[in-house]
This record gives sequence, C-alpha cells and structure tokens, in this order.
Amino acid sequence: MEVSTRSCSGAVRRRGARIGAIVGAVVFAGPGIWASLLLSNYVIAFSVGYWDGGAFASGTVLRVVLVLGVVSVMGLLGALLITTGSALGAMTAYVVWQIRVLIHPGEDETPAPADRPLQINRHSRMAVRAQEKIRRRLSFLSPVRKEVRSIAVVGSAAYEMRVPGSDIDIVLICRESGSDRVREFVFGIEIDQALAGGHVTTDLEFTILSEKEVTRIFEGGSAFAHAIGHGVWLEDDGFLRERLTLPLPSRPEHEFQLAQFHDQVAVQYLGTIAALKEDIRRKQCSRACCLSRSDCGGISPADDLCRTIMRMLYLVLPANGYMPLTKNDTAEFAVRVYGGVHDEALKSVLSVLRTRQKSLRLTKYIPVKRFAATLFKDVLALVDEAGGARPILEDARSLVQGRYSDIQDAAMRNCVS
Repeated sequence: MEVSTRSCSGAVRRRGARIGAIVGAVVFAGPGIWASLLLSNYVIAFSVGYWDGGAFASGTVLRVVLVLGVVSVMGLLGALLITTGSALGAMTAYVVWQIRVLIHPGEDETPAPADRPLQINRHSRMAVRAQEKIRRRLSFLSPVRKEVRSIAVVGSAAYEMRVPGSDIDIVLICRESGSDRVREFVFGIEIDQALAGGHVTTDLEFTILSEKEVTRIFEGGSAFAHAIGHGVWLEDDGFLRERLTLPLPSRPEHEFQLAQFHDQVAVQYLGTIAALKEDIRRKQCSRACCLSRSDCGGISPADDLCRTIMRMLYLVLPANGYMPLTKNDTAEFAVRVYGGVHDEALKSVLSVLRTRQKSLRLTKYIPVKRFAATLFKDVLALVDEAGGARPILEDARSLVQGRYSDIQDAAMRNCVS
C-alpha cells in the first residue's frame, strides 16, 4: 500500500503525457490544421477524379463531401499529433526524472503514506441547541443511565451535515459490568418501537462499547477511535477525556487491522458475495432484465455488502494517509486513493446505507461488486504481513462453503457449533 519509487515515476510520466498532449493540440491548432486542409484538398481532388465527376454533379453533394473530407482528415491528423505528443511527453518526462534521480537521489521521492501527516477534514461542531435536542431524545435511557460513562455523537450528525434519510450515530461507552445490560435494553426498545411504529429511536443508530472495547480501538488506532475523539460529547464522566490524554496511533496498528479482517471483513465479504450470487441465480437476473423492467426488486443482501465496503475503506484509507470522520469524507478520500473509476459504485453504496435499502438492481450491483473486489484485495495485501491473513481467509472460505470440519479458528468454529 505504500507509494514506491515506481509509482512516483508513474506520476511523472502521467504529468508528462498530459503536457505532451497539450503541446500536440497546440501544434495541431496551427500547422496541423493547415496541413490537414491541404491533405483534404488532395484527397477530395483524387476522389472527384476517380469518380470522373459524375457523382458530384450536384454542388450540394460536392460541398458535403468536402466538409466530411476535411473533418475526417483533421480528426485523424489531430488524434495522431495529440497521441504522439502525449507519448513523447511521457518519455521525455521520465528520462528527465531519471536524470534528476541520478543527480539528486531520493530528492523527488514522494513519502510513503505512513510517513505523511494524517489528513483529516475538520468540520464545524453541532450547535448547542441541536445537542440539547438529542439529549432529550435519549432520556429513554434513564433506566440504564448509571451504566453509561460517556455518550458521543459521531459521523455527519456531529457536524450537522446529515442528508435526508441518514441516521444520527450515537456511541454509548458503558461500564464493563453493565455493557450487556445496556445492549439488551436498547435492542429491546428498538424492537418495541419498530413494532409500534414509534419515533423514539427510528433514526438513532447506536454503537454500544464497553471500557475494554474502547481501550482496544483507541490503542489500535482505528478510524472509529478518531471519529469518537473528533465527535460531539454529550456526556462524559471523565473516561473519554482521560482516554484522549493517551497517545492515539495515527494509523491502525497491524494487529488491530488483522483482528478487524478476522471479525468484520473476511466472512462478511465472502458470505455476502455468495448470497448475492445465489440470489441472482434464483431470480435469473440479467442486465437486460433490469433495463427492461420498471418493477425490478433487485438482489439482496446488498446492504450487507455496502457495510462491508465501508469497513474495508476504514482500513485502507488510513493506511494511505486519510482518516475519514463521515461517509462523505470516506467517499472523498476513496476518490483520491482510487481515482474516479469507482464513482458510480461509491454513490450506490452511500445511497444504500443512507436509505436503508436491502437490495440493488443488477446494473448497480456490478460496479459495486467490482469495487468490493478491489478493496478486498487491497485489505488482504495490507493485513497479510508474514502470511497472517491466509489462515483467516481459508477458514472464512470453509465457513461460507459449509466445510465446517476444515475450520481451524476456534472463534469461527463456535459460530457454527
């Protein structure tokens, strides 16, 4: 995942190619146009003579042929000059760069992501009035409030950047002895409200952590630890404040990355892809079907794949020097790392997560799957230090394929025992 000398020279070649293309276009704008007009004249004269003038008895036809001939020759010659200029520019830039490296070794190398300052988008915090409104909405927690040490708002809601349909992400940090009770209580309230059609928690998304879990994610340098640290603290008995006085790694530690791959990526990615493949087979989906039907319900569980994509981005982006605090940050930084190739997939992922869709049309799923595969390869390369991720990957495959006796990891075996 680090930027190498080769990638630096690649950037120089691309810059040279762009400059060369511009030079080629400028050359074409002057002598190139004159040359193309002259060449067009010869081509048309030859054509008229070849057909002995019979086909061009009409002046209108002659003018049409003249225009088409000029445009065609100009297009071909222009493309040739621009392509040639681009290639020559790339080669020239590369040669110049290599000479500079020989004269001043190491001077032009771009620092690897691990050596660059971590980039975090700074956002304005939620207004006090909005904080009070959320506090009032959280009053239903009073029966378990003594078990909660800190309450934080993270994500776009913390910066009043929510889009219609998005959740308010609430983090509850609980005492070690009471975290399970708080989870059960919140889960029960969510079920009751969903059944009753109430509005207490419908747009509140809870993450409930024990003290040990918070310590683990902070010591591991996870993206979520940064999100909590930069979030809005509605309540804190001193636990979070004390936690943030300790050093927070700027990038996730490798051990933490490997644990995340084990807990939240490997089985989830392989299992979701397998489930979506089976849904496509069962529904006999095709690209043509999606385009011809307005009532296409799509394939599922697309939402699970989208959540896994976000988890993978939270591993890949920090390793490349970007720490996202919101979904919009994640999309912005993903474009910086991967370019615009996966723009369509990113839009679909954000749409699914914000609207709580369960499915995607096949035409939307294909680019999302392609992006997920790219991310999975990058995550695997990131965490597979000394082959540590390979056993996890093999166990995940065995679990998804139903070969439970082949699973070596005790935690994964417990999932199916």
